[in-house]
Amino acid sequence: MHIYNVLDEEKIGLLYQNALFYILPSLYEGSEEAVLAPLAYGLPIVSSSLSSVAAALPRDEALFFRPMSVLEMKEALKKALLNPLAPRETRDMSVYSVSSVSRKLLDVLLHKGKDQG
Repeated sequence: MHIYNVLDEEKIGLLYQNALFYILPSLYEGSEEAVLAPLAYGLPIVSSSLSSVAAALPRDEALFFRPMSVLEMKEALKKALLNPLAPRETRDMSVYSVSSVSRKLLDVLLHKGKDQG
């Protein structure tokens, strides 16, 4: 196992292209941004069961574990290594860009405003 702290997109791409899966063992409830790049490369995801990440990933594309359960994490990793999830096709992640999400939010707000008034 290798753990990298790499910011160079080209190097990150090489890591993702050669990885078996991506693991997100986080306790932090944030956004699904942490899994967007691995998803773009079609990597299977092994993640703590944070609601934001779980909502972004179909159940058949990820293995989940409770973040405070070392046993569940161990079992999820073991399952990912012994019975790997099939890699997915690469995806167009532009729908998650700041401009795309902002446009959708603005559309919702403008549409809701019309309904109110």
